[in-house]
Amino acid sequence: MSYSFSEFRCRETGSRVCVARSTWVLLRNSAVGHQIRLPQNPSQAHNTSSIKYSAITANGLPICLNISQNSLLLQQPNNSKMPKAYKFLTQDQIDHFMRYGYLRIPQAFTPEKAASWTENVWTRLGYDPSDKSTWLSERINMPNHKFEPVRTFSPLAWGAICELLGGEDRIDNMCTRWSDGLIVNLGAPEWENNWQEPKELTNWHVDGDFFLHFLDSREQALLVIPVFTEILSHGGGTMIAPDGIPMIAKHLYEHPEGVVPGGFDAMEKIQQCSEFHEITGQPGDVVLMHPFMLHSASRNALRIPRIITNPPVLLKEPFKFDRENPEEYSIVEKKTLSALGVDRLPGWKITGERRVIVPKRVRIQAEMREAELKRLERENSEMALKGPEAIGARVPTISEILSM
Repeated sequence: MSYSFSEFRCRETGSRVCVARSTWVLLRNSAVGHQIRLPQNPSQAHNTSSIKYSAITANGLPICLNISQNSLLLQQPNNSKMPKAYKFLTQDQIDHFMRYGYLRIPQAFTPEKAASWTENVWTRLGYDPSDKSTWLSERINMPNHKFEPVRTFSPLAWGAICELLGGEDRIDNMCTRWSDGLIVNLGAPEWENNWQEPKELTNWHVDGDFFLHFLDSREQALLVIPVFTEILSHGGGTMIAPDGIPMIAKHLYEHPEGVVPGGFDAMEKIQQCSEFHEITGQPGDVVLMHPFMLHSASRNALRIPRIITNPPVLLKEPFKFDRENPEEYSIVEKKTLSALGVDRLPGWKITGERRVIVPKRVRIQAEMREAELKRLERENSEMALKGPEAIGARVPTISEILSM
């Protein structure tokens, strides 16, 4: 049995212990409940009394490490049970999420659905698909005109989202629809056939530009990427850094007063990352990611139009990291705790005030929507719908921001 962590936290004091590499090799190859004799090292001394440390394994199970003089005991807590059965998620997908912070659902909706939702994209953009000289912008975050409930658009994705977050009853109805707010990556002449390495990208960030961030924020419970066109390697797919999740979790844990959007020093943290994954896929695939995933748009060196969306998922209540019953933790909560190297956060709470932040894109997309509607009307498109009412000078609600 193998466990993907080397740091444990003491249950009583909160202090941490790091397992040395030589010892860790023994741990990785030992069954739960097996006692391991440590190599004698005069420079290291352990207390004669047994100390309990805890962490969470790669598949989401809590685990204990009992340390006494020159010995270790790796065991599951008494209240630990076998993982619950899931209807939509496989154990391989859960293991992948716990290790890398994301999973893929192949063919979560039909290619026909993808084609129908992108059929008028060139009219909306005002570009000629056969003339790249008309492609004036490298990347476009388009406004939306139509919506469909996720449960009918993609029952597989909706089921997986619910299981990752601990059940449908935890999800706010405000964010249970997907829209045609497409994100188009067309590339640029200077980057054609010119691939840019991940650490050279300049758009690394954590999603959520409309709220003050906390470790337990409900506003961005998952990152969701429905894929509407084929995405080949070097074709503008989202680049992600799984080993950045612990960095963001630690940053938020150390700032209970809250972190403003863009306040994560993402460009500095990305230089410390060593593992990068490029999101490729086929029309109808859906990728679900942990909300702390550092990610960036990549250069579309192929200049084959790449189209995705990025619909938010909102919880009714903030995440909870101090549940009495560990079986009630969602998979996302388990991944957050695992990233922090603990199995719970007793008494942890925020010190700042939760608040909505109005992003600049709200005004920009309102203007884009009006321009799109005029082009669609000229084409006698069936999508010539009225835009939402003007927000005016007041602060919009989360619901209004998320519908823009």
